[in-house]
Amino acid sequence: MKSRTKQLESANSVLLVTDNLKIGGVQKVVVRLAEALLKRGVRVGVAASPEGDLWQELPAGCNTYQIPGRNGIYSQIGRARALRNIVKSNKYGIVHSHQRGITLEAKLATTGLTTSIVEHVHNTFLPVTNARASFRGKYLIACGSAIKQMLQDDYKRDPQHIFTILNGVPDPLDGAIAAPVSAKSRNEPIKIIAVGRVSEQKNPHKFIDIIESLNQRQISIQAEWVGDGELLDQCRADVARRDISNLVFSGSHSDVSAKLARSDVLLLTSRWEGLPLVVLEAMSLGIGTILPNVGSCKDAVDPWRNGILYPAEANADEITDLIVGSMDHSVLHSWGSVSRTRYLASFTFDRMVDEVENVYAIANLEMSHR
Repeated sequence: MKSRTKQLESANSVLLVTDNLKIGGVQKVVVRLAEALLKRGVRVGVAASPEGDLWQELPAGCNTYQIPGRNGIYSQIGRARALRNIVKSNKYGIVHSHQRGITLEAKLATTGLTTSIVEHVHNTFLPVTNARASFRGKYLIACGSAIKQMLQDDYKRDPQHIFTILNGVPDPLDGAIAAPVSAKSRNEPIKIIAVGRVSEQKNPHKFIDIIESLNQRQISIQAEWVGDGELLDQCRADVARRDISNLVFSGSHSDVSAKLARSDVLLLTSRWEGLPLVVLEAMSLGIGTILPNVGSCKDAVDPWRNGILYPAEANADEITDLIVGSMDHSVLHSWGSVSRTRYLASFTFDRMVDEVENVYAIANLEMSHR
């Protein structure tokens, strides 16, 4: 009877765990999910290392726990101990992990407890020699189709415990069918935007090459990369050296949505991705996308209807050949309309939370039958 009482007490309680709360896509998902679950009556905690500005964004009513950072085997043991104390003391029924490493620590932490591990997989990874130690949550949430395929094929995880839940973002237009249309002259430059860390993963040098190639075709454009990162100074110097006056690396910005809303098309050049939130944010605002065929980007693009999916290995000139005919306001407006429709159908945040809660329900049901 005592065990059954504990199960009932923990069935509606979730501990969200991630490495840190620095500004990034995974961390945004954690913060938004905490807020949404609280509104639905779930008891929610968030555990992460102390770093990050997003601690300040967690909603009132969310329990917060700071755990040791990741600095070797001893910190892993410390994190596992800290998580065990948190879970036992607060009777969390679900630990929802958002990184591979911390999932393993969560499994150690919950040994012998009536707690289920749900692991959210946000990115694609190359198979590694210690693949058996990766993705050890019993219930795996893949944020896109390519990630589900990776878990099955490369990491040999049980398809019965993999749940494809496409990423979602809040609706900035409160359910409006179409995004507002701004009147633009045919002679006005097309505004191309990229958003993300200025890092090797995001491949900003290819973005610079594409803008230069479009300039050589005499396409009237204004381009901006929004985001901070280790390659920012290098990219600014490269733009200045090549005298690309219509391209700016503007650094981080507090209101990325406003930047997106003033743009005509989103162009990404990433070497690898999961299902980028910025793509969904652009779609929610009625903006088309030009994306590399990596990760689950293909889940967002209906080729030539709301954007273009280009081969990841294509060089700047080849990409320009592919997209130059679409650098027209009427084409981009049409893309935007389809993007907004696709967003409403498949990428809303409420839909994502519904599906995550369904996984929690499955985990709780299976635990109650043990």
